[in-house]
Amino acid sequence: MTVPEIWSDVSRVPHPVLPAAPRRQPHRSFAVYYGHACLSKLRTFRTVVLQPEHYTPTDILWLRDQGVTVLAYMSVGEDPSPEPSAWSRKTRNPDWGTWYVKIGHAGWTARLHAAAECHLQHFDGLLLDTLDGSVLFPSDRSPLLRTLRSLRKRHPTAYILANRGFDLLPDVAPYIDAVLLESFTTSWEDGYRKLRPHELAYTAEMLRRVRAQGLQVFALDYACTPQQRRVALSRARALNVSTFVSVRNLTAL
Repeated sequence: MTVPEIWSDVSRVPHPVLPAAPRRQPHRSFAVYYGHACLSKLRTFRTVVLQPEHYTPTDILWLRDQGVTVLAYMSVGEDPSPEPSAWSRKTRNPDWGTWYVKIGHAGWTARLHAAAECHLQHFDGLLLDTLDGSVLFPSDRSPLLRTLRSLRKRHPTAYILANRGFDLLPDVAPYIDAVLLESFTTSWEDGYRKLRPHELAYTAEMLRRVRAQGLQVFALDYACTPQQRRVALSRARALNVSTFVSVRNLTAL
């Protein structure tokens, strides 16, 4: 998943105040949207993930008043800063240019907690992204679990959605509410494609394992043609999981 800049002050982004609307139950399940505005469309989803710097507290409150659960994106294992910091590793994510971080570094941990504290003043919860770093750096597994445990302890009522991080199961289950299965049926890699048979078998198995932990599940797929979109939606229906289908940079609703 693309890693946006996550430390901006949302109060700097001007948005018009929308008129109040009767509270109702949104009819669509789930969306991940990294664009701007589109509040009238976002209000049709029960749960949305947004870049926090793109919306004001007033915007978030308005969506919540419409019955929408609003989650703030937060990158845990990668830093989108242009220059390396004390917690940065020497390597970057080649797809996004972000710095892999040393999860247990005190400065990075403090930065994560400060961001969570800021976001949860307005949002219902967090989407925790870039949790797969412990696969590349096995020594990060224990500090990553400690960080997630600390986030849960500090914010016991926040809704926490983890993007993938399958290698952390079942240890991570007590600290999160749900798991996002990104690229569940389709991927933006190689110019957008359906997953290969062994990849489909893998995501189906991960779905089974997540459900075995009693966690809620969402899926995220990518498509650039109506046919690819139909493939993703059809498999999601067959496996009874809600999926949101978008483009690589998640700016399409």
